[in-house]
Amino acid sequence: MDEHHPMERRHAYLWFLGVTHAAQGHGVGSRLLKFATERLDAEGLPAYLETQNERNVSLYTRHGFEVIHEGRPPPDGPKLWSMWREPAAS
Repeated sequence: MDEHHPMERRHAYLWFLGVTHAAQGHGVGSRLLKFATERLDAEGLPAYLETQNERNVSLYTRHGFEVIHEGRPPPDGPKLWSMWREPAAS
């Protein structure tokens, strides 16, 4: 994971975001991401995250993240997407 985490620029590392199964699909994750990305945009700060859930890739993409690496840690680890988001212009 460290190999694909861009460290050359200051950024926020969105370490953990979770929504209970019962609350999924009701916009809770989107509201949490919107809150975080609005704050980061105001600071002009990019963000980085990783996910092991393919469903989350489209959620994060809707909030401006782009996949910068897709892989599987050896020997048979779970699939992992590394994602980056530049701050939105004010």
